[in-house]
Amino acid sequence: MAQEENAKSAFVEKLLFALLPLIIAGVGYLLSAVGTLAHQVTILEGKMSLVVTSDNRQASNTSAELARERLHQDLTEAVQKNRDSIQLNKEMIAIHEEKIKQLQRQASK
Repeated sequence: MAQEENAKSAFVEKLLFALLPLIIAGVGYLLSAVGTLAHQVTILEGKMSLVVTSDNRQASNTSAELARERLHQDLTEAVQKNRDSIQLNKEMIAIHEEKIKQLQRQASK
């Protein structure tokens, strides 16, 4: 019986000795994966702070929102310039129509 126990212990010892490099490699891989995940979480938290405030509300200073606001201002200015141009053109048309009427009156005399 002592020989069987010695044989079992020798087998377990050889098995553990054979698996030791795999166990060490597995632990190393897990540590590396945890480090990578921690880095990715840090990056995501940094990006998230641009979109969401600390109290989980939408941040108002995102670059997309600022770009939309600038575009809105630019379009509003362009629309106003067009309205001003239209109004000026209407006034000029009215002046020219009045001049045409005056010339027609003078020509008919």
